[in-house]
Amino acid sequence: MTAPTPLHVGDEIIAALAGTIRRLVVMTDADDFIYLDDGVAFRIMENATGCREVHITHLYNGRCRMEFGEIDNLEYQPRTVRHSVATEGLREAFEQTTELYLSL
Repeated sequence: MTAPTPLHVGDEIIAALAGTIRRLVVMTDADDFIYLDDGVAFRIMENATGCREVHITHLYNGRCRMEFGEIDNLEYQPRTVRHSVATEGLREAFEQTTELYLSL
């Protein structure tokens, strides 16, 4: 019997953020997922803050860096960066920053 493959760090971030990728898609219309070596990036629906691009990078000891931005004239422009967010706090930080909720 082979050992189970460990989850990609992006899968772990999505699990902490929304539980499942399906919930993230349904609640935020997320798409264009890109798995990075140390995190995940994706697009979300239009929202009050104007941030459509989300980049979440795993740092160390269960901490993450969250960057919210937009594409303007074919260039990525970061608008809000949250440094050293605890993995358990990803959902709350996401909801506060984007004003999109990941639970009913």
